[in-house]
Amino acid sequence: MSIPRRWILIAVVALLLAAVIASLLLLPEVEDFAPQPVSGGHANTTAFEITFTRRMNREDVADALQIMPEIEGKLIWEENTLIFTPMERWPAGAEVQVSLPAGVRSVIGLPLLRAAGWRFQITPVQLAYLWPASGSSQLYLLDPDSGDTQQLTAGSPVLSYGFSPDGLTAYYFSENSLGGSDLFTLPRFEPDAEPARLLTCQRAICNALQVSPDGEWLAYTRNDAEIWLLPLLQPGEARQVSTEDQICYQPLWSNRGLLSYYNADRLTYTVVDPNGGAEASWPNENGETAVWSPGGSALVAPDAFLVETDILRGPSGERALQEVDEEELEPVRVLASRLQVYQFGSAEVINLTEDPLAEDFSPAFSPDGTILAFTRRYLDDERWSPGRQIWLMSLPGGVASPVQVRPLTDAQDYLYTRLAWHPDGQSLAAVRFNVTVLTDPPEIWLLPLSGQAVRLVIGGFQPQWVP
Repeated sequence: MSIPRRWILIAVVALLLAAVIASLLLLPEVEDFAPQPVSGGHANTTAFEITFTRRMNREDVADALQIMPEIEGKLIWEENTLIFTPMERWPAGAEVQVSLPAGVRSVIGLPLLRAAGWRFQITPVQLAYLWPASGSSQLYLLDPDSGDTQQLTAGSPVLSYGFSPDGLTAYYFSENSLGGSDLFTLPRFEPDAEPARLLTCQRAICNALQVSPDGEWLAYTRNDAEIWLLPLLQPGEARQVSTEDQICYQPLWSNRGLLSYYNADRLTYTVVDPNGGAEASWPNENGETAVWSPGGSALVAPDAFLVETDILRGPSGERALQEVDEEELEPVRVLASRLQVYQFGSAEVINLTEDPLAEDFSPAFSPDGTILAFTRRYLDDERWSPGRQIWLMSLPGGVASPVQVRPLTDAQDYLYTRLAWHPDGQSLAAVRFNVTVLTDPPEIWLLPLSGQAVRLVIGGFQPQWVP
């Protein structure tokens, strides 16, 4: 008995329909993507993940995946999830765009029917600072473009802070209940995370922390008289590296991983290797804020010296109002400050301040080392001002060959300090004080090399750029 043709046709259609339904059920789709957009953006080391509903042809996906901006990265599969880990940092403030066209196939050859695309934002370069100067100061982050601020710490006043080289981790000293300070660490991109205590200084005041360029060490002062080192990447106890029973302060790392500090008893800058041994010692009368050149081969620091002026002065004290002969008049001497360059492997000290009646402080190198910013006040009657202005020195051939010096600011009643270059080298942040109205709070300003200066924070201090 033969089967009617009609039933055969129905069976074929049913089989085809079942095959189509099965194929549709087995078609790959994108199930999830991470990270999702968040306010303020993500870290510049953020990886992204694409999760599929089916196992995919890995070569097919890798060939079709499009990422903008293009950076080097590593693709790793964990079952149905593709993970892209960047091998370099995403550009600060960039919008990362990830897309996958339709047609990429699963391991059984079925295609992705719809193209997919995602976007997430990378946090722009932010300005970290402490606020307020008149109260319980806390650590904040500011996006200068949008004006958005984020408070990172809360609780006891923060004395000083720093970040890991990748900008992901904040370290800070805050006051404790014993009158001293403790060291804490806090993830920058985990808003719900609790700070972790790394070190307690009991009744000692630990401050002025500096994280090494490789993130391996944290240097700090203890009672403004000792330099200590704490290992960050390996277990270990903090240890003193400065000379005992001598007043030492101002720890500062070079890009080579060497640590300098000022020894006030010996009137020298001392350079040490954190793994042991002294590298150099340079005489200096000031002990003011110094800076390493970007290459780490030279230290620039202010140094005090007496300069004799053309102004003649008679006796002081009880004889101040008496007339004296001209031969009894003496030239007035003033204490000036010049920027000195100390270089490894050279006994020569280079003087960058040509004007003997200038008082130069607070040197700060641009990221590429071609410009040295510093603050200046003139000491002669014609040019003297209450405040100290920011000046720029061009160094196209390095610290031994300045070719141009020009002022960046002209606010005569204000003293500028704590200069901090933006990573793009086109502007710097600085704190300024009104030295004629001492009740005014300090202010943080953004100062482009060309363009209009902008006041960012009233009452803020200790500015520092964070990638």
